[in-house]
Amino acid sequence: MENRQHELMRQQMIAEVVADAVFLTPQIGKSAFDSRVIDVMGRIPRHEFVPVELQAYSYINSPLPVGYGKTVSQPFIIALMTDLLEPQIGDIVLEVGAGVGYQAAILSELVKQVYSIEIIEELALDTRRRLGRLGYRNIEIGVGQKTDAWAGAEFWADAEDETVTLDHILDVCDAVVIGQDGGGLDDLYGFSVLGRERETRRWLSWCHAWCHEGVLERRQSIASRLLDFKAAGELTIVAIAGDDIAAMIELIDDIKRRGLLAAVAVDPAGLGEMVEALAEIDITVDNKLLVGAPQGFGMMNAIKTAERKTQNKTLIHARSALMDWCVGNVKIEPTATAIKATKQNAGDAKIDPWMALMNAIFMMTRNPEAQASSGWNTDDIDGLMAKIDAAAEAMADLRDPERGTKVLHGIGRPA
Repeated sequence: MENRQHELMRQQMIAEVVADAVFLTPQIGKSAFDSRVIDVMGRIPRHEFVPVELQAYSYINSPLPVGYGKTVSQPFIIALMTDLLEPQIGDIVLEVGAGVGYQAAILSELVKQVYSIEIIEELALDTRRRLGRLGYRNIEIGVGQKTDAWAGAEFWADAEDETVTLDHILDVCDAVVIGQDGGGLDDLYGFSVLGRERETRRWLSWCHAWCHEGVLERRQSIASRLLDFKAAGELTIVAIAGDDIAAMIELIDDIKRRGLLAAVAVDPAGLGEMVEALAEIDITVDNKLLVGAPQGFGMMNAIKTAERKTQNKTLIHARSALMDWCVGNVKIEPTATAIKATKQNAGDAKIDPWMALMNAIFMMTRNPEAQASSGWNTDDIDGLMAKIDAAAEAMADLRDPERGTKVLHGIGRPA
């Protein structure tokens, strides 16, 4: 968010850039940069392009780390490169290496259109989101896909819909599939709610994840990122193993009681205590509410379905930096006849929430129907008796003396 202090800091940064140009005249061959470049840099909010913890330093004349092993370049260097480009208002510019989008934002004020390519999928998704939020409409960020990236990653950001929330899914969908994946003490426990919209038949996706606090120690390279996801409400960090399962069971039971649950689709390996917890709310293999989703090459149909439906936006998803990260971590391993998904980088890269979504998609491709709840909650005796009374009254209203119809009376509350 812009404030007066940011403006003052930015003007100080510009003063240093102008002074450096004078000082380095022999090296750069000029004593001043194009005034248009300086004017634009004096307006662009550089603090919006750096991590929150570095925003206090965003206007120093120095490069700053932005994650992914990358930096946002020194303002002086940005000014020099932009000046040497001699941009004109009708130009169309191709930038290789979008980074966080700061250079593209500056160019967008000086030319007609900017096309920028970024090879790191997650960084590209972050940058698209940032530039869209800041209102830049003449910049397009392309993902320089590796040959082993998930094809759907290119379309993931465009399939985001801010109206999709968990509550929205439960309001507008006629069937909901839950997907789960992960759950080890050094993993995320991915949880996906995938609904089929009643009117349009689109698939709406909302995801969350849990992890044990020990992950912050075991996976220190991603600890700060996980804390960011927690702050955004996308990740819950628990102190006691089992609290995550209890929270998921509460959500699943609510969906089941609403009469929306079609199935819970899980990785058959390593379920453990989750099977017992699901059985307590009558979700079992026997009643076909608990389904094992195939893994490895068996997941190929779900992965390809997700790609196509993400591209044509019949699969849309809630805003989630956590899922953006997971999508960028997915690696596809092809063979002559099949594909399977693994992690883009060994070790700390996580894809469990994405895999939870694939598990849900596997089941949704089978066009399941919700197993409707009766709505008769035996834990609420007053509510139960009220429904019995209402049913008895409805039956009485249906009697037809001329046809000799008889209705049983005397249903009521126990003394």
